[in-house]
Amino acid sequence: MRPREEYITRPILSLQNMLRVVAMGNPNLVALIPDGIFGPETTAAVSAFQRHYRLPVTGVMNNATWERLSEAFYHASIAQGPPEPAFILLEPGQIILAGEVNDHVYLIQSMLSVLSQDDKAFPTPPINGVMDSPTVGSVRYFQQLSALPTTGNVDRATWQHLAKLYAATTKDGTHKKRTPSAASAAPGA
Repeated sequence: MRPREEYITRPILSLQNMLRVVAMGNPNLVALIPDGIFGPETTAAVSAFQRHYRLPVTGVMNNATWERLSEAFYHASIAQGPPEPAFILLEPGQIILAGEVNDHVYLIQSMLSVLSQDDKAFPTPPINGVMDSPTVGSVRYFQQLSALPTTGNVDRATWQHLAKLYAATTKDGTHKKRTPSAASAAPGA
């Protein structure tokens, strides 16, 4: 596995950053502060890494240690980094129109469905991938709430507002539907 370009141009700082990421959450490793100097702290971190991964403990970076660190860093980056975003491609000027069948409509309908959980007047569309009349009605309602032109079509402005409100509403995906008793029991309600 080949490391990213920025890890090749500054090898010691890159090594230290990789060791730090791998050490996060692992008390057997040393979470050093990257400084770009291969001093005693880096030697100790390399040694701890080698010990933990059952490599010969030398405190020196060799090919076997580098390969194992690259692999461990890759896995640690996935586990500790942000999830990969899903970028939705709407071509310039593309508008998803009423009656259109489009894979993006599944996402639109799903987001509208989640947003409708907090507003009884918000029509919940079926999730079928078709810009059918219930979906168009839900989009129109959303556009009206967002002060957008109420066309029922999904253009870039509608998509941007929908995606941002969905992200703000769901955060980590544990969006809880409000019940009237919970709302009335809330402070200041």
